[in-house]
Amino acid sequence: MRILVNSSLWIETLDTSDTDALFDLTNRNRNHLNTWLPWVQHTTEPDHTRTFLRQVAESNRKGTGFQGGIFWHGQLVGMLGLREISQSNLTSNIGY
Repeated sequence: MRILVNSSLWIETLDTSDTDALFDLTNRNRNHLNTWLPWVQHTTEPDHTRTFLRQVAESNRKGTGFQGGIFWHGQLVGMLGLREISQSNLTSNIGY
C-alpha cells in the first residue's frame, strides 16, 4: 500500500525486501535514535530488521497495527506507525 502525500513524499508498507535499506537507515542514525528508542541498541544485524519486518507484516495483516516507511524522492528516510490499534475502541498509539 502506498499513501501519496505529493510527488516527492509518500508512505509505503515495507516487507522483507526492504531489510537492507531499513537496517542501513537505522545504522546511519544509530546515535541519534538511541536517545529515544531502546530497541536500536539491540538491532545489530540485518536479521534483526528482517524479523521486525515480518512482525510488521503480520500486524498490518491482522489490523492490529500499521507500520510504513516514509519515502522522500524515492529514498527511505524514516518510519511511522500506528500501534495497538483497537477496532472496538477506535484508538491507536502513533509512533514515528
